[in-house]
Amino acid sequence: MSVENALSIETVSAFPASALREEVGRFWMREGGLAEGQLERRLARLRLLARGPDGELVGTCGSHGAAIPALANQPMQLFRYLLTEAFDTPDRAMRLIEAGWRQLSSSPPDDDTLGMLVRVTDARLPAAFPQAVWPGSGLLHAGRAPDGALLRLRYFENRRLQWGGDA
Repeated sequence: MSVENALSIETVSAFPASALREEVGRFWMREGGLAEGQLERRLARLRLLARGPDGELVGTCGSHGAAIPALANQPMQLFRYLLTEAFDTPDRAMRLIEAGWRQLSSSPPDDDTLGMLVRVTDARLPAAFPQAVWPGSGLLHAGRAPDGALLRLRYFENRRLQWGGDA
């Protein structure tokens, strides 16, 4: 891998230790990815770290369970990523999404979420990857949210849709 494309991805398997919490908090504040008072809640959702060739933190990924109105309020793991401007390319974003799917699907959350959902707001990503099903992650195009964001999703094995009533 060239230095230009170098990106190492680390899994965060537990609530981050204080040094990592401080590093991630500084990163989010610097990159505009953190509102006042959200640090602890966001850290609990942290799944992956992306590091550049010199070991510097250049990205983070997290997910949390959410009912998705565009999917009849079905519960999904809403996956988000943040990359520094210097490292924010469609290829690197796709690597993070693929790593996120591998991490979530290998050990799905112990809740009622059905799968992973990515809200795509960066037009460069679908332009670079126009496939109906993205290679690597298997996330498929599921339409648009009311705000125009593209929705990509993939279900976890053996999860059942929750329809309620007599559907």
